[in-house]
Amino acid sequence: MSYRFLSVCSGLGGAELAVEGLDWQCAGVAEIEAFPAAVIARRYPHLRNFGDFTKIKAEEVGPVDVLIGGPPCQAFSLAGKGLSLADTRGVLILEFARLAHDLARLNRGLAVVFENVRGILVRDDNPFGCFLGLLVGHDRAFPKPQGASWPAQRR
Repeated sequence: MSYRFLSVCSGLGGAELAVEGLDWQCAGVAEIEAFPAAVIARRYPHLRNFGDFTKIKAEEVGPVDVLIGGPPCQAFSLAGKGLSLADTRGVLILEFARLAHDLARLNRGLAVVFENVRGILVRDDNPFGCFLGLLVGHDRAFPKPQGASWPAQRR
């Protein structure tokens, strides 16, 4: 089966690389950092870079089956400042959910592949719960499960 996807916060093009050899078509990427955008442009010169994904209108993208992306890691990373939703980059997870809703309305459904960023599951302000709540249409965050954080695969 063929799928069409949009990649946001695309980085170096990991999603595009992951689906090579599959019957998937990329509708475009959204990357604002110069170096990663240049890498994507060199690897995939045929792809449109929408730039700032918060400005994407679903109608510009057209039909898509899957939205792929994740937040900038600096807001949540243990190596970054860890300001979570108090960081303007952290709030982008909420913009990701908004875009998912816009695309789902246009396409009558949508699958989401969300890249986990180390640290997003353990922050005190529960950014992952906020994201999940918004993604499924709740007006508040999903509470953290029993324990200190969302379950995560340990390496």
